[in-house]
Amino acid sequence: MTRRTLRGVPSTFIAIGSILIVASLATATTSATTSSNSTFKKPYSGWDASTASTINVQCGVGTRILTFPSFNTTSGKGVAGGNATSRSCAGPPGPNNSGAIQELQLRPGFESTGITGLSGPVAFEVHWVLSFKGHLHIHTAGKGQFAEAIAEVGVTGYLYNGTRTAGSFTETGLGFLVNTSMSGTDVSISESKIGFTEYLNTTLSGGVTYNIYTVVDVTIADWVSFNGSSIAEAQLEMSGSAEGATLSWYSY
Repeated sequence: MTRRTLRGVPSTFIAIGSILIVASLATATTSATTSSNSTFKKPYSGWDASTASTINVQCGVGTRILTFPSFNTTSGKGVAGGNATSRSCAGPPGPNNSGAIQELQLRPGFESTGITGLSGPVAFEVHWVLSFKGHLHIHTAGKGQFAEAIAEVGVTGYLYNGTRTAGSFTETGLGFLVNTSMSGTDVSISESKIGFTEYLNTTLSGGVTYNIYTVVDVTIADWVSFNGSSIAEAQLEMSGSAEGATLSWYSY
């Protein structure tokens, strides 16, 4: 998929569509080449492999992790949630004259225990079901000011053998965007039970132990012009009784 850059700061893998929504849901174009011999469902044998990171450029920015990313191997459910806010501030511009930039990446993820006994062509599949909610908001006051807020959700992962990556899964995702070139200033986000499937077709060497690492990639980001009184805010919540990231199954 097309990788997006937030005014010089690398972001995640999404093609953003027009006003409110939609980078349309991108389904993987590669499908499994062989029939699955083994399918695994909860409870999963492995461990929580969740992470979180932030990017802050210039003043006037702030993030809050509302729900720290985690994955429960018994229930197969991952959670995450956060908020990013950028405000115009006096100071030198950031990369590409960007002003204040804020990006929060939350990745609830799972890593399997070692897989042995595989060799030759193997087709892996991983299936997630995601439900989440949130909002985007921007405000500008004055000619020449700019603000943008983004929320992106997708799945990615790879296969590795303990010392190196043995292959990367296809990436697929969904994005939401609002900025000052659009007619609206607020976007409400509410998505329920969207299925995402990752694929990896590869040839493996016998006598090697492999692990599957799969992750839901949540990016919450915004940026504003560095002078004036612009505000941009993005929030996304993937937790609670109705929201979350459920690993339905994986197979090979």
